[in-house]
Amino acid sequence: MARKIKEGLDYFELDCRLNQKFKLIEAEFGLKGFALIVKLWQQIYSQHGYYCEFSKDDKLLFLSELGGNSGADENLIDQVVTASIRRGIFSEDLYEKYQILTSRRIQEQYFNAVSRREIVEVEKAYLLLEVGNFSNIVYRNEENVDRNEENVDRNTQRKEKKRKEEKRKEEKRKEEESKYETSCTNNNTSSDSHLLVYVDTKEELEEALKRNELREEIGLPPISYKLKED
Repeated sequence: MARKIKEGLDYFELDCRLNQKFKLIEAEFGLKGFALIVKLWQQIYSQHGYYCEFSKDDKLLFLSELGGNSGADENLIDQVVTASIRRGIFSEDLYEKYQILTSRRIQEQYFNAVSRREIVEVEKAYLLLEVGNFSNIVYRNEENVDRNEENVDRNTQRKEKKRKEEKRKEEKRKEEESKYETSCTNNNTSSDSHLLVYVDTKEELEEALKRNELREEIGLPPISYKLKED
């Protein structure tokens, strides 16, 4: 069974000095507004890492997890999320299309944090930035297609490699057969009898013994070689 690919983060960075957008949220809604944004970030980074679903049902679950002492209600959450989208804290386009909360800054932080993971699955339609620099990114909708194509390519390469290896061995076999017949002719020996071939130097003898190993590999009988005496 394949190991499940981890999503999300165990922790995330929070800047000490937040920009004007967050100051306006806090000015409009007080500390409750600020706290809700942070809780939404926790939801995003801990779930998928770079976005979270936020449909009506998701909003109700989010509210229930805040607890009864949070001082928040559905109306306040709607107002804070709407204001955050209006001020660019979350992407308006992706919220309207897919009912998700995300931003370019969130995605940058997530992909940098998981850059050392072997595989990071993402929904291509949810991306707000170019992830071509991250070699571990796998698009969910294209993963199976990509892997199937990769397997086909590998099988084709293996078959081609095997075919070339067999062709090489066959060419070597024919070459050695030709050398064997020539040696028999030069030594006035039948190709069916044991052949003894004399060589002039130790280097030629070593090379001949290597050819014998090749002959055995391709199914030809070995040839006896002997160094000529001075």
